[in-house]
Amino acid sequence: VRSKLAGLPPPPFRKGPQPAPDEWCMIGNAAEVRGKVADYRARFGVTHLVAVRPRASGIETGWLKDSFAALAEALL
Repeated sequence: VRSKLAGLPPPPFRKGPQPAPDEWCMIGNAAEVRGKVADYRARFGVTHLVAVRPRASGIETGWLKDSFAALAEALL
């Protein structure tokens, strides 16, 4: 998934040099994502997380469903 996201344009609210995907989305295994969420909670006081379908093409629906289920489980 990282390679598919690497070529995407930055989110529309960003101007200037194109940031790496890790700068504008959470990518990784369950432990990595849990750590990133914990960091956001500590640094920014984040209380809610919105998960959306990646803008990358070629991601299989089954993999996407499994990813969202893993995210939900990781954050319980």
